Amino acid sequence: MSDAASCAASSESHRDCPMPSSFRLRRTTRLPAAAEGAAKTDVAPSEPPPTGPTSLLHLPDELLDKIVELAWKEITRHWRLAPCRRLRSSYDRLRFGRLTLRVKNLNGFASAVQARPAFAEYFKELTIWLPGYYCIPLDAEAKLLNLCRVMVNLQQLIFEGVKCENLQARVLLMVCSPSFSSHLTVLSARYAPFLPNQIDLAAGILASQPSLQCLELANPYIPNSSAVPLPAALLAFPSQASYDRLVTLIVSLLAATPACFHKLARLIAFSPALAYLHLYHVPKPAALQPLFASLTRAAQLKGLGLSFAMWSAHDGIGASASGVAMAPYLGLFPSLEELWVGESCLVFDDETISFLHDRQPLESLTLLPGFQTPASEVLAGLKRLQPCFPRRICLDQEEEASKGALLDDYYSLDNGGPFPSQGWLYEEWRLPSWMQGARLSAYHDIERFATSQGAIVDGRVLRSLIVWDEWDEERQHYDQVKASHDKFWGND
Repeated sequence: MSDAASCAASSESHRDCPMPSSFRLRRTTRLPAAAEGAAKTDVAPSEPPPTGPTSLLHLPDELLDKIVELAWKEITRHWRLAPCRRLRSSYDRLRFGRLTLRVKNLNGFASAVQARPAFAEYFKELTIWLPGYYCIPLDAEAKLLNLCRVMVNLQQLIFEGVKCENLQARVLLMVCSPSFSSHLTVLSARYAPFLPNQIDLAAGILASQPSLQCLELANPYIPNSSAVPLPAALLAFPSQASYDRLVTLIVSLLAATPACFHKLARLIAFSPALAYLHLYHVPKPAALQPLFASLTRAAQLKGLGLSFAMWSAHDGIGASASGVAMAPYLGLFPSLEELWVGESCLVFDDETISFLHDRQPLESLTLLPGFQTPASEVLAGLKRLQPCFPRRICLDQEEEASKGALLDDYYSLDNGGPFPSQGWLYEEWRLPSWMQGARLSAYHDIERFATSQGAIVDGRVLRSLIVWDEWDEERQHYDQVKASHDKFWGND
């Protein structure tokens, strides 16, 4: 059957479906209204009418992709598959453009790609969800590596999870090879290994991915200190490298050698578009001076993230016995809009508060895990920031709470049965220790005060406060239902 006949047959088979009129496929199109009126009055239209039918088969793929994208909600509402064979490729390109790949669905997806290899070309954004244990089966690892290899149009590659270091290492080394997709713009592996060789890895990735705009290889949380040997080819820094498109760079300096610092300084110097720079686990403040000096356009830096592994009062600018003041670094970047501060960073000291009063308010201030200033002092510091209050406050410095099962999921008073104990029912709830006592109240005060200043407040602390409120309501509900159960079933 020809493509035209297939398209017509597919359209015919859907005639009885509740298809929106705008998506009923017709082989021809009517003349524009102006042309029809001109034809009736024997007046020549401004443009001659088409001489033949306008077929769906004749439209270019780029236009069909746009049509399917605009009509995506209506299409998926009525069909799980493309309404016409001619639209199948466009439908698949949009449907499979983004993928979150988990170990449990890896086999099925790998089989689908093997049966239809063209699927692999549709994927542009891939998130690899790693399990909460240290390794996955070797056959699953091999399938995942092969999938990454055949996704030739991949633009974003993101790792979620904290384990599977060897798997991440193998995928990241694959990114360094010329055979990997050359369209990559975002690479995020927050728990990447290779320490203390991470700077070598970053240079190798950037040399192989000229379109890369965001490279994230570290996080402010507990550092991943595992070391994976790198090929010798990655240890040689390209002599004439230029990373014109790199906008965001996030790396760890834990246990970095002097050679790594020198290489990072050159990498920063060859990145003229760099606007967001995060340096975590910096061994001492003095190490930052040559890195910041290498920025070719320091005035264009919009975001800065810092955390320190250790320091002393004589280790560099801003260092003191209690931490490292941010004021000297803020002065280096007049256009700074977003600030992330982690371990050993001081942002509510007198020097930094005074400096923040003399500049435009920050768009965003994020307190990262490891930020050690007590909640009560954070509240006092935020009050001192008036009238230059940040437009957004992100509180990420505490462990996040999470909710678990609810009583209504397991018990109904009408059905009776044994009443579940609190220890069994709520064992999946995670309520960190910081939520007990004065800190919980202080964070509530911070939220109310920041909101009163017109700031947006979010982050792990705020999400935990929501979980705490739900926990409080659930406990009250549990007591009420238990009292009703005991009274109704005579167990009082």
